[in-house]
Amino acid sequence: MVVALGTAVAVAATVEWVTVDTSIDITASNETVWSIVTDFRAYDEWHPQMTAVRGALDAGARIDFTARVGGDTRALNARIERVLAPREICWVGPVATAERVLFRGRHCLTIEPVDGSRVRLINRERFGGLLAPALRRYLTHDVADAYRAANVALKARAERPDGAL
Repeated sequence: MVVALGTAVAVAATVEWVTVDTSIDITASNETVWSIVTDFRAYDEWHPQMTAVRGALDAGARIDFTARVGGDTRALNARIERVLAPREICWVGPVATAERVLFRGRHCLTIEPVDGSRVRLINRERFGGLLAPALRRYLTHDVADAYRAANVALKARAERPDGAL
């Protein structure tokens, strides 16, 4: 079993990656956008897919998601890989090695300044594993559409005229 898993990991490492890359310009500061994307407890108030996110905002910490995916609710998990406040957070999941052989993702939310009053949120995920090539159309269409919807919802929350988060 260990040899078979080791072989599968080696094969999965050679499978091509599928990237979903979306972005949106937001009239708000880095700090405002950062405070929204890192307030995991409030995701259910604005995020169209993530109904719950639990975990600490620390590199190496496990985070658990409850997400609406294509009409289903799914429990997902990841490990925070990098936190560069107030610019970028990245996580890699799933946590279990055996699951990552079949399908895995590295998701980053990056906030870049555009000018004095705007930032650009880059919402990018690279998918790999044995199943990623077979899921290419779903990932580059349905998942990309879901990320664009999340970007629009984040923009609306960050640009609230009353300034309330």
